[in-house]
Amino acid sequence: MALLVEVGWGGLVQFPDTITWTDITQRVDTKQGIKIDRGASDEMTETQPGTASMTLDNDDGWLTPGNAASPYFPYVRTDTPIRVRKLVATKNLLTNPTFESGTTNWKLGSDVATSFAQSAVRAQQGTKSLLITWGGAFNINPTFEASAGSWTGNTASVARVSTQAHSGSWSLQVTPNGSGATPRAESEKIPVTAGNTYRATGWLRCVSARSVGVNMNWYDASSVYMSTSFNNAAVPANTWMPYSQTFTAPPGAAFGQLTATVNGTPPVTDLLFADDMRMLGATGNEYPAVGTTVYGLTMGRQYTASAYVWVPTGSPAVQLFVDGLSAGAASTVFDGWTRITYTFTATSTSHLLELIPAGNPQNGKQVWLDSVQVEAGATATTFDPTPVRIYDRFWGVVNDWPLDWEGLEATVTITCTDIFKRINLLPALNSMAAEEVIEQGPVAFYPLTEPSDSTSAGDLSGAGAGSLAIQQAGVGGTLALGSAAAPAATGDQVATFTPVSATVGQWLSGDMGENARAILTQYWPVFEAWFQTTTGGRAIMGLASVDLVSQHVLSLSAGGQLQYEWTTSGGALTTVPVTGATGLADGNWHHVVYDQRDNYTYLDGNLVNTGVAVTYGYEQRILHIGGYRSTRLWAGQIGYVAMYGVNDPAGAILSEHYEAGTTGFDGEDADVRVQRLTRYAGLSNVVISGSTFDPIASQGSGGSQVMARLREVESTESGKLFARRDGYGLAFQSRDLRYNPTPAGESFQITYGDLEPGTSFKADDQKMVNSVTATRPGGATQKVTAPSAILAFGAKPKDLNILKTSDNSVLDAAYWLVSRYANPGPELREVVINAASLPAHEAILGADISSYFTVSDLLPQAPVLAARVTIEGYEETITEEEHLIQFHTSTTTNDSVWILDDPDYAVLDSTTRLAY
Repeated sequence: MALLVEVGWGGLVQFPDTITWTDITQRVDTKQGIKIDRGASDEMTETQPGTASMTLDNDDGWLTPGNAASPYFPYVRTDTPIRVRKLVATKNLLTNPTFESGTTNWKLGSDVATSFAQSAVRAQQGTKSLLITWGGAFNINPTFEASAGSWTGNTASVARVSTQAHSGSWSLQVTPNGSGATPRAESEKIPVTAGNTYRATGWLRCVSARSVGVNMNWYDASSVYMSTSFNNAAVPANTWMPYSQTFTAPPGAAFGQLTATVNGTPPVTDLLFADDMRMLGATGNEYPAVGTTVYGLTMGRQYTASAYVWVPTGSPAVQLFVDGLSAGAASTVFDGWTRITYTFTATSTSHLLELIPAGNPQNGKQVWLDSVQVEAGATATTFDPTPVRIYDRFWGVVNDWPLDWEGLEATVTITCTDIFKRINLLPALNSMAAEEVIEQGPVAFYPLTEPSDSTSAGDLSGAGAGSLAIQQAGVGGTLALGSAAAPAATGDQVATFTPVSATVGQWLSGDMGENARAILTQYWPVFEAWFQTTTGGRAIMGLASVDLVSQHVLSLSAGGQLQYEWTTSGGALTTVPVTGATGLADGNWHHVVYDQRDNYTYLDGNLVNTGVAVTYGYEQRILHIGGYRSTRLWAGQIGYVAMYGVNDPAGAILSEHYEAGTTGFDGEDADVRVQRLTRYAGLSNVVISGSTFDPIASQGSGGSQVMARLREVESTESGKLFARRDGYGLAFQSRDLRYNPTPAGESFQITYGDLEPGTSFKADDQKMVNSVTATRPGGATQKVTAPSAILAFGAKPKDLNILKTSDNSVLDAAYWLVSRYANPGPELREVVINAASLPAHEAILGADISSYFTVSDLLPQAPVLAARVTIEGYEETITEEEHLIQFHTSTTTNDSVWILDDPDYAVLDSTTRLAY
């Protein structure tokens, strides 16, 4: 077994698919080992945040935070992603050596024109191989771009491009519709036609001819400006980035900021970019390659890589190449399978193994690859198709990088925590009604839940929309934010509008800002709001452009029918009633979603109208709530006003927010609730196990953290919630996952001779529960007891407050607890083994929380000769020679349920408990 420790320098833990992992195994002090703690101490306690700790070599200072000389600078910082894995190999060190099941873990080198795919045309063994289609030599032009915002005119002018001291040439382009020029050491105005479009996002793109060697190319970004038909908001220099469509940025392509102007004083009109940019061209040719990373190597040890290749006549010969080292001999056989090899000495614990063409390839030429192997030793032996197996042990983030010294040796001893850390630090949740809105990514969101003495309402979308201020029409009337009960399940207080008349009173209005304008112009607007009134003829909300050319108003008619009013010409508003949305001035809360993409209207969760004839508006950014431009002032309550910009229909999804506000999703199953809550936490990767999930009562009101809400569901379900060890995600298990374990379902079996010191039985009252008082929100208080156990041991009470939706479910949960723990027998609570020395070591590595195993051949003094136990958590220490694991276990029969006439699960006074 080999250890693998990887760090995701600069990676964001919440976006695991974008993390580039760096192998730092060679830095780990394997004599001290890696210590990992995970899960719970027993089945009656909650799982805790998993932790890992290890000592790393830092003699080169590369792990010193703030060290600019480190290749990891500036990413040696807290919350850096880290993962620990164990590798088990029979002989072959590759994770995918045969391509029978796909191309997993194989990747392209730097050439974008090369491609590869699984092929059934021919195979050296099995039925599949990897077909590689070569591109040409690397010749991608270094390209950099920056956003130029949106524009509405037909033609714009881009100013000057300056270049200095280079052998290539630069052109400046504006997309999607633009032309370029190729100035050299001079300045030139480049006319660009934006096209007859009202919604376009522009990009300034600077493209160079490929540089051979290192050539500096200066681009005078200060002298780039747009005509007044463009949005001229300043874009900082650091918005420039290497451009890529289907390929990665060219090797060596980089840019930086200069302190001096290359081409004189820039113009002051409509200045768009600041400072000059320095661009570095690609450093010569690079050839195509297809490869995979080999892990588990020992530094200084000799290895041999081998592969079978089929090179058609006319295609270039191929050779194996180990990145950072060298390449093996090229193939010499055409139109048949031949084996090529390369022997190397590892200089790292991982290397990139690639197949490359031996000469300059031609576009479209092909080669088939199969039966790839990397093995210890100086020669290639018989191919073994068994891949290396990877077992995840920990996935989380580094908490700190403390520096220490042992004599003259510098070390860093780090502690790491799994994603429970991130979840535990999240702020308290808003109401479900508000969280559902935020999850959908609105352009602006105004819950109107501020304190009643506030004079403005703020945006909670996180998109930076401006606040709305209280406006006054005439003299009199009031507007009190956060002063009236919101929809029933929210627990919030929202705004009350009390005007003197339709034209005298107060409403909210403000400029949402440029970001909102750009998105609502480029995409289709969607309106959402809750409202309550007994007065018709008033405006709920309105949206307008600054010049009032585009206006859209959502209002009620005098008779209480929902209607839209609009103009895109600045003229009088056209009124369009919404069929099926009548009688809304009834004093009840109503929820409306208007999706302008398809002109669909959803009222109180239902689609009530399609095809309302309303024209799309542009450049809108001024929002009114509770009235529109001093008229039709709202009398009643409004809350949770949101604006979205969408490409696809969104009304049906947003209509579900009605249930969030009215019931808090009361009655949805526990697995659905867990997925909902984790989405609020920014998590989508949740593994659900089991099949029995009870309905969960409402959690609609705000004020609690996500983890607290998840624990409520876990307790109600009698399930298990824990952080995954294989990625950024959670696992949630229902209670029935543990029902009636069988020998066939065991993860592994061990004997007394496999045990290490620390293994112990316990027979005490630590877990005893013989009296349960149980309650639920809005339900009865009920009690379940075990009289004989109380008589024998005294009362061992427990209160159970759970989110069940019926009194019978509460009673079942109380009985389940008492039937298991009224008189618990002796149990094996700690099992210690050295996994590295056991034949079942791979099965042990695969075991996780809620897995179970049997310890047999126990000594005569033990309460039983064989004990089947369930894993609740574990502590492990992985060193150079050992892998000690101390499992925290519980008696598996505690989770057994009654089966009629079953010899094991229908035993009187033992396994007669009913399933719940």
